[in-house]
Order: sequence, then structure tokens, then C-alpha cells
Amino acid sequence: VFSGITPYCGNKAVQLVNQSTVDFGNVTKLELYWDMNGQPGNKETDENPAGGKTYTHSYTASSTNQQYTVKMRAYSGGNTCVSELTKTVIVYPRPEAAYSVSASQLCYGSTVNFSDNSTAGAATINTWRWDLGSNTIASVQNPSHQYNDSGSIATSLVVTTADGCASDTAYTVLTVYPNPKLEMPAIVQVLEGAIATVKPVFTYGNNLTYLWTPVTYIVGANTLSSVQVSPPDDQDMSLTLTAEGGCSVTGHTLVKVLRGLEIPNGFSPNGDGINDTWRIRYLDGYPDASIEVYNRGGQIVFRSVGYSKDWDGTYQGKALPIGTYYYIINPKTGKVGIYTGSVTILK
Repeated sequence: VFSGITPYCGNKAVQLVNQSTVDFGNVTKLELYWDMNGQPGNKETDENPAGGKTYTHSYTASSTNQQYTVKMRAYSGGNTCVSELTKTVIVYPRPEAAYSVSASQLCYGSTVNFSDNSTAGAATINTWRWDLGSNTIASVQNPSHQYNDSGSIATSLVVTTADGCASDTAYTVLTVYPNPKLEMPAIVQVLEGAIATVKPVFTYGNNLTYLWTPVTYIVGANTLSSVQVSPPDDQDMSLTLTAEGGCSVTGHTLVKVLRGLEIPNGFSPNGDGINDTWRIRYLDGYPDASIEVYNRGGQIVFRSVGYSKDWDGTYQGKALPIGTYYYIINPKTGKVGIYTGSVTILK
């Protein structure tokens, strides 16, 4: 008698356990025939058998199910008494795990797509166990994962067939590089014709390279720590930092050109479509500016923060009389002083 014959997977040793007994005396010899399907040479003889002793044998892996007939022959009484038992071993194909990745070197925050390339011959793979690193386990065939850790990250895959045969573990190591960190001032103001300095703040990243754009309005040489610019109009300046692994970040600064105000000294709100409002050129470039207009008696007749709508020469909905009025315009920026003067309403 023997036990241990169960369906098993190719290249994995099958184990037989000797459970042979005899009423009088001892089992004196065992013969194991591992393949009775035309291969009688696969024979193993044990001249010193013992109860519970284990015997192993490996079969060559195949892409299809293979069936083998196994026989155990037990001898006793000086090898004159013989008893034998035959059973069937079914060898299932063992899968081979394999996979590819969309990128093995990547930047922090990037997503990697995993593609299962495992094979199992005629068997069907129905279970995938992915270890994607970062304490992430997946069970779908083709997972994706975003990596928010940097360094070397080991990934692996084990597949199992519907027959219960598991593969060895396939491995791939990913290298995740950190992104450089960059902060840029949102706005830098500069007087028309003057020079502004844009200074970034940056951290992280080895072997940094940098690129300022556009270079057209850069004054002199530029460095990673700062750049001087003198654009004729409002200009977006960008800085791109590139670190190890090609990981990059881009920051932007709006260089705001402050022009001197062109303030008319009069206007005629008579409805003829010509100079009907007090239009102050370039005042829209000072969104926080305050505008106050007074009559000769010092009474305020117009007040505005920002100048989204030109003054039409009215006070509380009524047209003001012809005459001279006095204004105070504060651009509310340290780069430009306060404007004062007079404006005449004509008809």
C-alpha cells in the first residue's frame, strides 16, 4: 500500500509514502515503477524499506496534461511473497510567469502599466498575484500603478492555472527618481524700460540643468538662481529644471510692465461720441489703483478702486456742470508715485 499520489504540476517532485505491511515478518524489498506507459526502465528498488518512508520522482514538464501509471511492488518472506498496487499520476503543465512594464525608470508621480506575458501551455491561467511595491497587491491580469515613492522598487508576479499549478516568481526592479521642486513668484512688476529680476526657489534633484524662456528679453547672462529681464510688454517667463532620470518641472512668472499714465486734462460728455468719458490710458494695468475727483469746494464727486469703467462726468447719476475738477490717482504700487492734477469738463 502507498499514498501520496495526487494531481501535481510539471517539474515538481511527486512523493510516495510507503504504507505496506505484512501480518508476519517484515517487508523486505520495494520496487517502484514510476512509468508503466512504455518506459519500464523508470524503476527504483529499495532493499531496506521501512513503513512511512518517502520516495520522490520528477517528471518532465509538458505543455499538456500527461498521465503516468505508477506501480509499487512489496516483497516479504525472503522476497518470495509479492503484493503490488498500481495508481495513476496526472501531471499538469506548470505556468511560467513573465511580464513587461511600460517604464522601468520613471519620475515620482508617474504611472507604470504592467503587461502579463505568462505562458501555461494548454492550461488556463486564472489567478494573478502582483506585488507592485509600495505595499500594493493586485489580482487583475494587467494592472497599473502610480508611484509616489522614490528609489528602487521591486515588483513581482506569480500566476496560477485553473488546475492549481503555481509558477515561480518573476521579478522586475523599477527605479523611481524624485522630481525637482520649484517655486516662482506669480508676478514681478517692472517700470517700462527698466530691468526686473526674477528669482526662483528650488530644492531637490541631482545634476540639475535649467532653461529660461523666452531668452529674447533677458538682459546679460542668466543663472539658475536668477534672471534679469526687460520686456516691452507683459511677458510670461518660464524656468524648466531637469534632474536625474530626466525628471523636470516648469514654473512661470508674469513680468508685469508698468507704464506711465496718460491722463487727459479734459473731456466733453455731450453725447457726440467724441471724448465723452475721461479715458486714462494704461490705468487698467493698476487693478488696485484708487481714483478720486473733487470739485473746487473740495467735495468728492467721483471715487473708484480700479477703473473698470471710465468716468462720464456725472455725480449720483446727474451731469456735473462745466468747470475744472481735481484728481488724485494712487496706483497702489511702490514703483509708481501718486498722480495729481486737474481735469476740465467741457460741453
